[in-house]
Amino acid sequence: MRPSVIIYLVLMGFSALPVTFKQKLRNVLIEEGNTATLRCELSKPGQSVEWRKGGDEPIRNGEKCHVRQRDMLVELRIFDATPEDSSIYTCICENVETTATLTVNGNLCSSVFCVSGSFKILLANQEVTEGSGVVLRCELTKPASAVEWRRGGELLKNGDKYQMRKKDLQVEMKVADLCVEDSGDYTCICGEQRTTAEIRVNELPPFFKKELRSVEADEGGTASLYCELSRPGVSVLWKKNRLPLRASRKYEIRQEGCSLQLHIKELKPEDSGSYICQAGSAETKIISAFLHFRSLLSSHLLFCRACTIFPKRAAEYEGRGGRYSLTVL
Repeated sequence: MRPSVIIYLVLMGFSALPVTFKQKLRNVLIEEGNTATLRCELSKPGQSVEWRKGGDEPIRNGEKCHVRQRDMLVELRIFDATPEDSSIYTCICENVETTATLTVNGNLCSSVFCVSGSFKILLANQEVTEGSGVVLRCELTKPASAVEWRRGGELLKNGDKYQMRKKDLQVEMKVADLCVEDSGDYTCICGEQRTTAEIRVNELPPFFKKELRSVEADEGGTASLYCELSRPGVSVLWKKNRLPLRASRKYEIRQEGCSLQLHIKELKPEDSGSYICQAGSAETKIISAFLHFRSLLSSHLLFCRACTIFPKRAAEYEGRGGRYSLTVL
């Protein structure tokens, strides 16, 4: 295949990747009369986007709202903001979307927004490590009989995973024992008002639950090295004396769940050395094992030495590589 064709295929593969939001919308809290700016970033340029208010009301360019798009950066500006502009705003691109809450604090408590209640303090985005817990907190402008929590469109219920609490104007939800699948947007809803924050859960780096151990094996045989990772599905690299090893007739590499195996076949003296199994990034712990074995020649030498001690006797020696006989006359 000619190089030009290869380049063409690579470019076609890149363009076929689905678009995503590299940077999502963030909640905005401003005072009445100021300009609100909602901003997000796409994974690739040249994509059409659509803005909506309250989930279903399209937003058009005009004196009140200005939509701007430059390369991968997408922006919505709302001029001379009033409490009536407070709502959920969504940016949609193909099949993906990002949502944030705009809250405009009004100067008159008789405004519709204040009468129906609003959020004085919004939820904040959180970034945590899997296995830990996180607490989402917000504060209302006045007491409310009930609030509800949602993850995306799913209504969340109080339990071991989600622990919800409301005291006076303070509202909070604790999410326990987080895993990567818990990443997403979480929303607290009070009447017609809501506030949304993103929880991003980062994977723990893999570690070795069982480390490699040094082994002894016979020349011509097979040596097997074993270790075990903390979780499955992690790419690993085997090395000998820090040089990468590849699967071949000489080296059989297996990975079953968390179990990792390296089988070294048809052993020779030069196979002795330091073996390393590396998982994840360069900072991941590296475990070494050393391979030592006694060659057949060593077994013969031991046998011959025994015969010199007991001369003129027929002797038999069973070595690790087989049975050897020698008669001294």
